[in-house]
Amino acid sequence: MNKQKDIIYDFIMKNTLVNNSNSKGLDTQFISNALSLQRSNVSSILNELVREDKLEKSPTRPVLYKVKESISGRQELSPFPHLIGDKGSLRHAIQLAQAAILYPQNGFVSVISSSPGAGRSRFVYSMYQFAEKNKILAGKQGFKKIIVLFLVEDLIRYWI
Repeated sequence: MNKQKDIIYDFIMKNTLVNNSNSKGLDTQFISNALSLQRSNVSSILNELVREDKLEKSPTRPVLYKVKESISGRQELSPFPHLIGDKGSLRHAIQLAQAAILYPQNGFVSVISSSPGAGRSRFVYSMYQFAEKNKILAGKQGFKKIIVLFLVEDLIRYWI
């Protein structure tokens, strides 16, 4: 993708997946004003993203664009529904995790921290499953758990 297309796609992803107030989608004028780009350029890039099957285009006027359901993981592709609190207390954390995984060009580095016994390992494994099901990982990659307390030992065991 070119740079402007990446910027526009990131903006839509962050504003529709993470910020639920825009869950119906964003119109061209809003995107062009927010990113200080020409509306005509934004419109052509949005239509290109629709042709690439990355965005959905609403049949309404003004036309609203949002991340395609199968890409956003809101349908059956999401492994998160088994987590307690997926629609409540964990909802924001799940949306941030999905956005980080779907972030263009190899994702976004995530650090997950919580108190012991809070389900951190299960949450991270669900993130891994989500990335696998959305074909973010190239080929079959194993899940590697690194406990920061034993970071040096784990790095030696996994990568050397």
